[in-house]
Amino acid sequence: MEGEPLLAPGSDGINGVNLAIAILLSFWLGKEVDNPVDEDLYLAEPNKKIAAEGKFPTR
Repeated sequence: MEGEPLLAPGSDGINGVNLAIAILLSFWLGKEVDNPVDEDLYLAEPNKKIAAEGKFPTR
């Protein structure tokens, strides 16, 4: 706001989120995954867990 340079650009934050998602998906699948991950695959894994629990609708 005062013309000072940012400590980190927004892309650094996005890269951090992508890394966290890749780590989580890798844990769920028990194997290495690409970064960034396949979005459909990432959505499918939590939906499997949600469906198995049966308390909430999947997305």
